Amino acid sequence: MNNIINLQINFDKNQLLKEINSLPLKKNKSKVWKKIRDEAMREFFKESKTWYKYEIKNSSQYKEINRLYKLFKPDTIEVFKQLANSELPRHKDFKIKVAVNMLLSDELAPITFDDEEVYYKNALVNVSKHHSVKSYKKDRLLLKFGWTTKSFEQVYEELKILEQLENKNNFYLIHSHNRMRVDYSKCNTLNEFINTCSKELTNIFHSNFIIYLQRLSYYLKKCKSYREIGPFQGGATAHALLEKLDYYEVIDIDMSNFSKLLFNYGNITCFETNSLDHDLNKNTDFLFIDGLHEYDQVLEEAVMFSPYTNKYIMFHDTISHPEVLRAINTFLSISNDWHIIENDKRAAGYMIIERK
Repeated sequence: MNNIINLQINFDKNQLLKEINSLPLKKNKSKVWKKIRDEAMREFFKESKTWYKYEIKNSSQYKEINRLYKLFKPDTIEVFKQLANSELPRHKDFKIKVAVNMLLSDELAPITFDDEEVYYKNALVNVSKHHSVKSYKKDRLLLKFGWTTKSFEQVYEELKILEQLENKNNFYLIHSHNRMRVDYSKCNTLNEFINTCSKELTNIFHSNFIIYLQRLSYYLKKCKSYREIGPFQGGATAHALLEKLDYYEVIDIDMSNFSKLLFNYGNITCFETNSLDHDLNKNTDFLFIDGLHEYDQVLEEAVMFSPYTNKYIMFHDTISHPEVLRAINTFLSISNDWHIIENDKRAAGYMIIERK
C-alpha cells in the first residue's frame, strides 16, 4: 500500500480558514527532541523558528473543524504553519501514526517520502514513515487529524466504510484521478466541461496534476485518431475533443459515468467492456492507458493494443501507482518498437512512448 491516499472532502474552506486564523499558533517545541540522533533535526525540533503549531483539545467552539472531527473521529487535531522559504527536514512523527492532512494553502511544495514526491491537497498520510517537505515561496498551512494507536491500514479500512456512508457529503478515497468524481451537471459546453475538470483536479490535487492533460493535447495535434482505456467521466476525452480529430474511441468496463455532453463534440465510439476482451480491428494514432492500475492489466493492455497504435502511447499515474511504471518497463524490455519521449515525475506522474 502507498504511503498516501488522496481524499475528496467537501468542506467550507472560508469558514475553516477563519477558524484557523483565530488560533494562537506558536513555534513548535517537540517534547521528544532529545531522542533525535541527527544534530540538525534535533535543533529544528527543539524549537523551530519556521514551523508553528497549535493543538485543538476541544473543537466544539469551531463549527467547521468540529464537523470534520465528528466525520473522521481522530485522536488529535493539530494546526501547523510552515513559513515561506523554509523546509521541514526528514522525520517521522513520534506520537501520531497516521493522519488525514488537509492543506489549505493554494500553492505548496510536495511531501517527500524516501522513494517518491507527492502533491496533494487532502490525503490520508502514513506519518510513521520518514517524510519531509521542501522549501517553497509561500507559507504552508496544514490542518491535521491524527490517530495515535491505529495503523495506516486500519484507518484506511475505516475511511472505506465512511466513503460508502458519506457519498451524499461528497467524501471519497482517491487512489488516482479515476476515482475522483467531478460535478459536471452545470456544464453546457465543452469549454465549460474542460474548465471545470481542470479547476476540480487542481483543487483536489495540485496544479501540477493536470500537466498530463496539457501534454496529451500537445501530442494530439500530430494525430488524427484517439483511443482511451478508462475514460471514467471523460476528463481526458474532453481535452482530446478540442483537437477535432477524425475518430475517437473510449473503452471502459462501466460507461455509466461518461458524460453524454461529450458526444456533441466528436465522433466517439464507446465500448463497455474489459479492455482485454475488446475486439481490435482499427488502428489509432494515439493510445491513452488509464484504466485498472495493476501490473498484469497494464502490461497486457500495452502488449495487446500497441500493434494497433501508430504513433504514441501515454500512461498515467506512473508515480502514484508504481505497478504501472513496472508494467511499462517490462513492456519496453520485450518490445523494440517503442522508446520513451517523456517521463514526468510530478504529481501522479505520466509517461509517453513513441513508435520508433
